[in-house]
Order: sequence, then C-alpha cells, then structure tokens
Amino acid sequence: MKQKWMAIANPAAGSGKAKRKWPDVRKALDDAGIQYEWASTSAPGDGALIVQKAIGDGFSRIISIGGDGTHHEVVNGICKTQSDHHEVTMAIVPIGTGNDWARALGVPYDIPGAVNVIIGDNTISHSAGRIQFDDGRKEFFMNVAGMCMDAAVVQNVPASLIQKIGGLAYLLGGVKELISYVSPEATIHIDDHSTTGRYLTMHAGFGNYCGGGMQFLPHASTTSGSLAITTINARYKWKLLLSIHRLFTGTILSLNVANAYSASSLRVAHTGAQTVPIEADGEFLGFSPFEITSLPGAMLVCVP
Repeated sequence: MKQKWMAIANPAAGSGKAKRKWPDVRKALDDAGIQYEWASTSAPGDGALIVQKAIGDGFSRIISIGGDGTHHEVVNGICKTQSDHHEVTMAIVPIGTGNDWARALGVPYDIPGAVNVIIGDNTISHSAGRIQFDDGRKEFFMNVAGMCMDAAVVQNVPASLIQKIGGLAYLLGGVKELISYVSPEATIHIDDHSTTGRYLTMHAGFGNYCGGGMQFLPHASTTSGSLAITTINARYKWKLLLSIHRLFTGTILSLNVANAYSASSLRVAHTGAQTVPIEADGEFLGFSPFEITSLPGAMLVCVP
C-alpha cells in the first residue's frame, strides 16, 4: 500500500468557502511535509468514486477536505471498496457548514490545527453504520442517521437558506418541522426487541452531534462498536419544543421524553401509508423499510 495520502476536496463544501481555502490547505500540507496527491469533486457522489479508485490504485490513507457531506462520501467509498477497508486510515480537514463529525472527534476547525492532527498520526478504530434498504441499495455513514422529522428537515431546508445563514438554517427548519410534522406509525426492531408507535424523531449512530451541534445521542461512542439509538414518541412534540435548548446541552435524556438504547442493529418499517424518511450525516437518503447495522472498527480515523 502507498504511504502517500490521497487528498479529496469538495469545492462546494461550506457554501463554497472550501474552494477559497484550498491554497491555505495545500500550503499547510506542504509545510508539514505531508506527501499527497490532490483530487477535487465536481458532482454529488464523486467523493466515493475517487476513494474507490484511489484504494484500487494502492492508497490506504485518505484526507477528506470539506464538511460532513464530503466525509460521508469518502466513508462510502471506503466501505464500498472490495479491499479490506479496515486497513484504510482517514483524516479530515473540516471546512463545512455544521462540522458535526469534527466536533465529535475533537478535530480543530482551523486548518493548521487539523493538519497537526494528521501529522500526529494518532488513530482510533472507528465504527461505521450500514443502511440496507429493502430494494437492495446500501449506504454507509460515520456519524449520525436521523429519521422522521429530522430527515424531513434535511429534505426540506432550502440550499439557498443554508448558504445565507449556515447551520442556523437547520435549527430554524427543525422548529418549523416540529410544529407541522405529522409523525408516521412504524414498527422498529432494536436487536431482539420490537415496538410499534408514532415517532417524532429517531436517531442512530456513533457521534454525539448532528444538525449543527444538537445532541440527540449523548450516549454515543465512535469506538465501542455499538449503535447508539434514541427514539422520541410523537406525543412529546410540544414538550420537546419547549425544551429544545436541552438538545444543545446534552441533557435531552434527563427530560424523560426519549428512549435510549445501545444495540447492533435497528430495523424500521412503516405500518401505514406514510413512510419513514432517513438521512445520514446531513444527506437525505430515502424512505423505509430499511435496516441500520453497526460495523465495528470499519476504519482508522486520525484524532488529536
């Protein structure tokens, strides 16, 4: 395997600010003596394709330069490759809108700080999640998958609003959806436990932060191998709205509106006409039925 890094940059990340910072990123990498090849994405899905080709060409170290959406594509490229993705090391330079995964990992938002993490060569064995849709499609994620209202926010918030006000757009979109969202009825299977109800939100993943700093999964761990899961029943809609600040303080579980679990899998199937939407890492992916499975130690990730 090549010791040189493959650096993959998304010019659209952070509402376009990523491309303006490319010279600073390349200078920081050069000054640190990091050997790398540079590739940029030009369309959605490019990141995964570039990674798959890079791994096929012998690269085992990938730098993702952008936001959570960029990192999501890179992780999909790693997990979908035919070679052993457990041998791949991933590092990030966070230049996005929310940068929730960087926050969970403790990677600095400034370019020199992020590059220092890369040269520090300290890694963790990071879990990934696999979303298997019943139509056969597979998607992977590294941070958080959100369902029901959360996915509706990602699906409906205008890109123009995100460009104007950044991560605040998701908070405003969340409040709007919280008021108007009609919760679907679904049966969920968490390992060998199953229950049916109307769910306002469901989250599953490995990082503590999503949606620009909200903490639906304060009990999550990037390294435990378990899938942290939180469900909130539709009857708690107004209680959640009046206590939305708890999502930013990590105390939502103490409010007794959420059920928290740690498991290896979560299956979601709608029981009525209304399907359950799902997003992961801020990318809208589709609708139920689907199953989310934890993949312990899916890749090595650079951390401080």
